[in-house]
Amino acid sequence: QSAKDQTEIDDAIAALDDVRTDFSYWIDQFGYIKAYDLFVFGSYNTMKPGGGWYAAGTTITIDAGTRSGYSFSGWTASGVTLANPNAATTTLIMPADDVEVYAHWTPTGGGGFSGGGSSGGSSGRRPAGNAPVNVTPQAANTATQSAIAAAQAASSDDAVANIKNPGEISLATLKDMAKQAKQAGVALELQADNVNGGAVDVRLTITPARATKDLNLSASTVSSDAVRTKEIFSKSFSNNFMVVSFGQQGKFGQSVAVAAKLVSGLNTGKLAFYAYDKAANTYKRIKAPKYKIDGSGFVHFTTKLAGSIIISDRPLVKR
Repeated sequence: QSAKDQTEIDDAIAALDDVRTDFSYWIDQFGYIKAYDLFVFGSYNTMKPGGGWYAAGTTITIDAGTRSGYSFSGWTASGVTLANPNAATTTLIMPADDVEVYAHWTPTGGGGFSGGGSSGGSSGRRPAGNAPVNVTPQAANTATQSAIAAAQAASSDDAVANIKNPGEISLATLKDMAKQAKQAGVALELQADNVNGGAVDVRLTITPARATKDLNLSASTVSSDAVRTKEIFSKSFSNNFMVVSFGQQGKFGQSVAVAAKLVSGLNTGKLAFYAYDKAANTYKRIKAPKYKIDGSGFVHFTTKLAGSIIISDRPLVKR
């Protein structure tokens, strides 16, 4: 399938869930082989990226294809282990659950996650202190139209809108962004770049077409909330860790691709990820974050959970 069709697929997900429910009934009644969904995002292989329905235990090849002006920088995955997450073409063994995999790309012109030069449109001024600013419909429209124009100029089916230091964005605004992209015949992603000191600290990437509620897209590794959370964990655990603190609490309502600048001194050999709920003062380990670290010193992972993510050098050890 082409990336151009992704928004059409997103619109059909609710209907697919109903079909899956009926399918599961027939499996229970008649013993048919149960199949699970493999979603492949970010692939530029328009013929056979690898997504589809598969039985548990099936070996599947996924392929990122090629993207003009970009180099492939690796896969992240939720719920499965990839044979080689750094290879554009790799394999996985389908578990007894739905799976999402994401292909990541880096502009060949360089710059990594610097404060500027992002693909697509950019909107939103950075005020003093890097405080987040709620995204207005006008700012979102500007970013969307700029992203669409950039995609069309590049003859690409994919558009990336970029907003700097965003705060809250309404569901209505996200749906309008998705509608504009669909009308233009492109699949739209929204990159929320949270900038500190002129460079990106945390980038969140979401799909407007999959939005189910208002979202807060602010995030930081150096905010007062991140610092306080780190202090709380430092009192109880002897680990070295960093904290990614989100403005959104609870859940995002979709899988969000996160890229966060690693703090110096953190042993990245085998990181462990935990989700912390500040309101309930509880945490739980994220069992399969499927993270990767790029050459610019950013750790990439996906999460549906918001609040704060604690990234530790190993499983937490009590003092």
